[in-house]
Amino acid sequence: MTSRDQLRPAGRARPATDHSPARRREVSAVNAIRIIHAVHADRAARFEAEARQARIARRAPRADERRIRRVIGRSIVRIGARIAAEPAPERLLPAGPRTTGSDPTVTTLHRPMSAASRELGASLAFIERNFNLSRRYWGWELAFLVYAIAGALAISFIGAEQADKRLIFSLVIGAIFWNYLSTVFSFIAETISWERWEGTLEYTMMAPVRRASQLLGSTAYAILYGLIHTTVILVVLTAFFELDLSKANFVTAAGIMVVGSFSVIGIGVMAAILPLLYVERGAQMTFVIQSCLLVVSGVYYSISVLPGWMQVASAFSPATYILDGVRRGLLDGATLVDIWPDIWPLAIMGVALIPTGLWLFGRAERYAKRTGKLKRVG
Repeated sequence: MTSRDQLRPAGRARPATDHSPARRREVSAVNAIRIIHAVHADRAARFEAEARQARIARRAPRADERRIRRVIGRSIVRIGARIAAEPAPERLLPAGPRTTGSDPTVTTLHRPMSAASRELGASLAFIERNFNLSRRYWGWELAFLVYAIAGALAISFIGAEQADKRLIFSLVIGAIFWNYLSTVFSFIAETISWERWEGTLEYTMMAPVRRASQLLGSTAYAILYGLIHTTVILVVLTAFFELDLSKANFVTAAGIMVVGSFSVIGIGVMAAILPLLYVERGAQMTFVIQSCLLVVSGVYYSISVLPGWMQVASAFSPATYILDGVRRGLLDGATLVDIWPDIWPLAIMGVALIPTGLWLFGRAERYAKRTGKLKRVG
């Protein structure tokens, strides 16, 4: 019987098979690697196919989603504006007098609350809210007051070193009245920042309250706070320096401060837009504006020492005219007629800046509502 090896052609011997343990381990490792590569390749192909399908599925409704968000945002803004413009609804009670309490002779008349009284009540509510915030953070308020007093004293001692009473008085006026102007400006400009810090920005902006009422309340509180702040500093500086007030015309100083406050309020309202639009850096931008006003307004020096381009910039700062008019009224006894060149630019600025600030704030508010910036905190 012929074996299989005898029938094999010459020169083609059967290869020897290696059945050693090392060879078996090597073959097993190679097969395992092949299996792993195949599994990863299959998984990667499956994931790529799923991702491609997801991109295709998302690409189609993306434009529709943006359009829907815009429509919803505009509808919310329109509804809020309509609610704010409508007067308070009448109470569903029978017309005529009605009795109150247990005494039938005591009657009250039901009259719908007018829109003006409602908005005035809203402004008073914002004043109360800001007062409560100041009372909550009384430690910071005390620290800011001490810092303002220390800064005013440090500036005024420069005049004392020169032994010039007029220079001392001029520096004291600059320190006191700039403190008032900067306080009013910063309070109005930081209205949005306060709301965001307290976590009430979205609720306040969506409330059926006119934005002018909110800004009116914030402005009134800022003026009251600034007057109290300035009075304390004035008392302290008067105790340190003997100020000659024999020629002072307080009517002139008060009049130009009243006229000039409107222009500062307008700038503050426009500056309040920055924290609304720029969540991360808006508050810092308001400090930059305040610092620029301090440099170009001649708070502690005459604007004549400034470079030419800075003197041009000082002509657009209301603080320049306010401080010049106050100094002329308190140092030289000038009347309101004498400082008319300082009054009419302030009047024009106030008439122009407040409506412009309110209009810009309204546009910025609608944009912030539409883009979701009210909810962001950083």
